[in-house]
Order: sequence, then structure tokens, then C-alpha cells
Amino acid sequence: MTLLYAFVLTCFFLLKIKASQIEYDGYLSIKLEHSLDGNDVYTDRGNITIQSLRSGVYTLQQKPLSTEERNKLRALAADNKFYQLKVTVIGGDEHEDVFKSYVKACMLAESEMTDQLSISLDYTGRIITATMGVASTSTCEGALVPIDYLKQFVTSVHIRHSAIGPTPDTASYIEKLE
Repeated sequence: MTLLYAFVLTCFFLLKIKASQIEYDGYLSIKLEHSLDGNDVYTDRGNITIQSLRSGVYTLQQKPLSTEERNKLRALAADNKFYQLKVTVIGGDEHEDVFKSYVKACMLAESEMTDQLSISLDYTGRIITATMGVASTSTCEGALVPIDYLKQFVTSVHIRHSAIGPTPDTASYIEKLE
């Protein structure tokens, strides 16, 4: 029984050491690309650099849309198709993860290109999801958005950390077994 007790305590301490890695702080580079013609051809949209995973401090750089890109976005919205965002995450170890997110192009256009990018991290600081959302009450009923409103993305980035669940009370469990 003492061997089992020692094993459980060892596992408990190893879990504690692993759980403390949530405090890992580092940087991430995120490349944003989008598809404006309804297929899988992506063009550059901008970059996000997260300087501190712990605090969520980031720098966002996005270039304005060209006239051709604005016309493509307007055509996507008129055809009731999806706007596609491809997020490529490059970590400190140069490992790349790719995430794709889709929203109705008409909702993006009718919100005047105001979008939200949510980035969720696991306990080690690795990105597990990157999703795009549009805060719009639009129902995509064919409202024609003036082309002047489709110049620049207004993006807010939300970095979400996962919460660690409660650890089991192994000491009282072992007492019950004895």
C-alpha cells in the first residue's frame, strides 16, 4: 500500500509541475490571409505579433484593401458567399499551425469590416483555436454597402487562456482505500 501511496504522490507532484507551465510567457507571430474570390487562393491581409502570451499584449498590422479587393468582397457579399480567413501561427520554435475561419461576406460588409479574432491558448501557451466573428445584426438581405465603407478592417483580438480544472484529492482517497 505504501508503494501505491508513493506512486500517487509522485504523480500528483508531476501534475503540479506540468500545471505550472501555464505561466510560460513568450511571443507568437500570426500571419493573416484571406480569400476574396470564393476559392482557396489566399492573399495577404496582415500580421499579429503577440509579445506576451501571459498579458495578451499584441501588435496588429493590416493593410487597406485595394479597389480590386473591395470589388471582390462586395461581389462575395452580393452572391451570399463566405469570406475565408486563414490564420498561420508561427511559434518560437518555428512550428506552424494553420487555422481557417469563415463568415458570411455580407455580414462582414454590412458591419463595415468590423471583425473579432478570438485566439484560445492551452495551458502550455500553444494556440488551439483561432476563430473570426462579426458582431452584426445583419440578416444578409441584400443591402448594398457603399464601396467606400470597405477600405480597412477594424479588428479586435481577444486572447483567451484555458482554465485549469481542480486537482483530485488523492490523499483522502488513499485513506479510504486503506
